Amino acid sequence: MSQAQHVIADQEQPYHSFMPQAVPGQNACLGLIALATDPATEPEWRRMIPDDDIALYVSRIAYASNCTPEGLMAMAEGMTDAARLIDARLNVDVIAYSCTSGTVTIGYDNVASRIRAAHPDIPCSTPITGAVEAFNRLEVSKIGVVTPYTNAINATMEDYLVNEGCELTGMTGFGLTIDREIASIPMEDLAKAVTAVLNDETEALFFSCTALIIAEHIDALEQRFGLPVVTSNQAMLWQSLRMAGYKKPITGFGRLMTL
Repeated sequence: MSQAQHVIADQEQPYHSFMPQAVPGQNACLGLIALATDPATEPEWRRMIPDDDIALYVSRIAYASNCTPEGLMAMAEGMTDAARLIDARLNVDVIAYSCTSGTVTIGYDNVASRIRAAHPDIPCSTPITGAVEAFNRLEVSKIGVVTPYTNAINATMEDYLVNEGCELTGMTGFGLTIDREIASIPMEDLAKAVTAVLNDETEALFFSCTALIIAEHIDALEQRFGLPVVTSNQAMLWQSLRMAGYKKPITGFGRLMTL
């Protein structure tokens, strides 16, 4: 035994006592399940979350970055394990699953039940349910939709939104299936795509996909087109914060975040 070990062994003193401090997340504690290949959701959320003692704990779910019905559905099997990696002792208020088209393909009830298998009774947010709730809160129903998706995925998105009471004034996509390529779409090209979905009846714009990097441009887009702009990451965060009981307005990221 070394001299240091002898010293430690010979000391019969109690451990240091301390007065516990509050852990992060006193105003809201968010759990996020991001896709393994998603480069955008976490930085987008961290950009939008205010400096107001809101904690964010992130897990990742296996995904082949194959935005097809088969590739999206494959995530369902790993949902519970991904949720379980957000330890229950973190006491999160809500868990969000960060895939718009994935939620539509798997089904919200299926997503929520798989998350709740690890965290019973916890509120579950998703981009598409957040977007629909956002449209209702903004009192809009005629929506122009820009996506990075293929026509096949756009068709499933259109069916979902129409079934939720939306009337699409147009929908257009970039034909992409890989998250990294989706994240590389320049803002100006996303804005140009709006011309394909905009008409005199359009009441709001929806940029669908959590892999889009767009949060810092939402205010400018609203000013440019004179309409509310909803994005997947923005709507999911807004819904998550409201589910967690945080209702303070957040400025700089579109009208929705102030409601």
